[in-house]
Amino acid sequence: MKRAALNSLRTSLMGGAASAVAGIGLVFGASTEVRKRLSILAGAALMLSGGLATSAAANTINYSLTVDDCTGTCGTAPFGTVTATDIGAGEVQINVTLKAGENFVNTGAGAGQALLFDLASAPTLTDYTDVSSNVPIVLASTTAGSLHADGTGTWQYGVNCPSCGSGNSPPMLDSPITFDISATGLSTASLVQNGNGLYFAADIIGTNGNTGDVGAPTPVGVPGPTAGAGLPGLALAGIGLFIGWRRRRRADA
Repeated sequence: MKRAALNSLRTSLMGGAASAVAGIGLVFGASTEVRKRLSILAGAALMLSGGLATSAAANTINYSLTVDDCTGTCGTAPFGTVTATDIGAGEVQINVTLKAGENFVNTGAGAGQALLFDLASAPTLTDYTDVSSNVPIVLASTTAGSLHADGTGTWQYGVNCPSCGSGNSPPMLDSPITFDISATGLSTASLVQNGNGLYFAADIIGTNGNTGDVGAPTPVGVPGPTAGAGLPGLALAGIGLFIGWRRRRRADA
């Protein structure tokens, strides 16, 4: 009966919870060890549930720059990827990585901005950090504006390179760039499409030497669950199954 119960318990905890299975299996020992091991396992599961809840709340969304509004085309899409990540309460990090051989440019096509984007409810940004760029990049404004880019429409927010040359003259802003923005209640879910149905637009020079805007119309893929996020619940469920088995065993004795 003991072996059958152990096999049943382990089967119920299959599917990515091998560590939880091993922990529950260990409690089938001397009666003096059972309470001690159950207590340790329950405490560990509760601590994991608290720690993993934070990591599971983090979210990353990728957007592919596939819309070509360049003069004479900028080549073959996709032209790069924009990655938005929740990095804290009300704080989002944005990374833009262009295709090899491409660079950001400073032209009227992009309203003088390297990257353009919109946010739901048009919040006032409370903080901005240029995390990584070869030359400094700044916000056009902390408040939502009306930045008109040729082809990709009108946008609320933008980041630009004040020290870069006009057009594609040096110094140029290289790829990739990374920056953080903050606002009350801000998250990756705050990123919305503009009037032209785009989440982002970048002003670039393609590998063929043409310049213009390229846009991101849709997110790429859906974020999956954080690996291991279900282990605390599985461990606690296993403890419950073990206790039930022990009670039935004593009733049968």
